[in-house]
Amino acid sequence: MYLHKNEDTYSKFWKIEIADCHVNILYGKSMNKGRQIHKNFDNKLQAFKYYRNQIYQKLQNGYQSTEDKIKSADFDDNSFNQYIQNREFEQAIQWINLLGEFSELCYEEKLINALLLDNKQVEAERFIFGKIKNCLNLQIVVRQIRNLSSMNPLMSRIMIGNLPAKPEDTDLIEYYTHFAIAQSRMGMIDASEKTLLNIENIEVKIIYLANLLDTYYVKSDLQTGILNKALSLLDKITLNNDKMFKLLILLSKGARNIKQHQLAVTLFENAQKFSS
Repeated sequence: MYLHKNEDTYSKFWKIEIADCHVNILYGKSMNKGRQIHKNFDNKLQAFKYYRNQIYQKLQNGYQSTEDKIKSADFDDNSFNQYIQNREFEQAIQWINLLGEFSELCYEEKLINALLLDNKQVEAERFIFGKIKNCLNLQIVVRQIRNLSSMNPLMSRIMIGNLPAKPEDTDLIEYYTHFAIAQSRMGMIDASEKTLLNIENIEVKIIYLANLLDTYYVKSDLQTGILNKALSLLDKITLNNDKMFKLLILLSKGARNIKQHQLAVTLFENAQKFSS
């Protein structure tokens, strides 16, 4: 981003660029070569926070962009919160879109929840569809589809059917946890075989299968088969006590949900053996 500022007798320029975990700044008097600052960060998030804060400070100090639409408010969290408070949802969406791939920092969930509270379900669905199309922030997208499933099951089925098959740069356990619960609540359990093909990690497979049983419906052969498949996978991996305890508790809950109470008790008792 290129900014400039006019003083009484001269003008100054300030340019900032971000690439992965690196931020480069070039600044000085106009028509001069300028000076450079290089900053390296541990991750993209830290780099972006620094990048965004530097732009905000320069715009606050009188620097201007060649693009008139860019204002200091565009880089200030308080502006976003004000848009939500005032129910200025279009401005909030524009504020989020301005930040592109870093939009997870900009409280998509807060926007969607505000839209739903204001009975603007269509706008919420449209916003989520936009995120699905751009494959951004999949944990948030799937979590919101899960939350929307009770309000509009048909729309939620369409949304989850359009999610990318193999999410990248995301927490797989969180993603497939919400994915499974959303599928289960929308009656899409029969799609589990296809989903399983996209999961390489056995632990994640078990977590996904266990969460498919988040239904509280009567027992069915399909759900029993899913639970048995998860139990058979459990024999193929070695995990530490904490992870094994959590997996068995999750499977116990799944067995209880499909009315396999004796199996649920057995799994719970086995989990206690791994409790620290």
